[in-house]
Amino acid sequence: MYKLNVLLLTKNEEKTILKHIQDWQKLLGYSSELSYKIAIVDDSNDNTRKIASQHDITIIDGGQKGLGHAYKKGLEWLQNNPCDFVVTMDADGQVNIDEFKFFWKTLHTKNVDMILSSRFKTKGNIKYKYPISNHFGVYLLAKYLTWTSGQKFTDSHGGLRLFRYSVAKKMEVNARHSYVQVSSLSALRAGFKVIELPSEWKKRNHGHSRVVHSKFKYFKNMFLPLTKEGLKTFKHRFKYAIFH
Repeated sequence: MYKLNVLLLTKNEEKTILKHIQDWQKLLGYSSELSYKIAIVDDSNDNTRKIASQHDITIIDGGQKGLGHAYKKGLEWLQNNPCDFVVTMDADGQVNIDEFKFFWKTLHTKNVDMILSSRFKTKGNIKYKYPISNHFGVYLLAKYLTWTSGQKFTDSHGGLRLFRYSVAKKMEVNARHSYVQVSSLSALRAGFKVIELPSEWKKRNHGHSRVVHSKFKYFKNMFLPLTKEGLKTFKHRFKYAIFH
């Protein structure tokens, strides 16, 4: 039996966290090949943690320093909670968690190490009117990831991310806003096989996106860490090409 750890990143999700927990428990509870543990990495200042603590899950203090720091805290928790596979997700209600079943099957049949969900790998995945400015920003980030890594990216990040525990042990996170991009590049640089799969993106019914709320601040804060990580990855790829 495989052991799976589920990390849910939360930022003021008191209206949705209970449903997320119940949905994951229902999805994984019927599997005969998986034992699982659910943990939330909480960066909230509302009742998210209080609600979640009433259920049989682990609560990790995100530190009130942004979701990038919370993601790093989740990876640190994983070091002391070994498993076979890890799935991470932003618990904002935009991800269809039923896609996990397809991701799980693909990880094994294609023998890959990490799967990122992509809203733009195929058409029709976004189920609401997506702002053109957001789409353009994602396009630029995806192009940058493609250029630095040498591998085609169609999205800047994945709402749902599934990877082997060996990837988690090597993953680097040193950015508050570009943590998904930075961790993905670090996995590629470590020699892991990373692919994208099409993923549905639903309208957020509660709360608001920190990216949409302040695009300029978001890109300003992510620029330097992502640039450093991208150049590091590009340099590694160039060096590898010379010696191989």
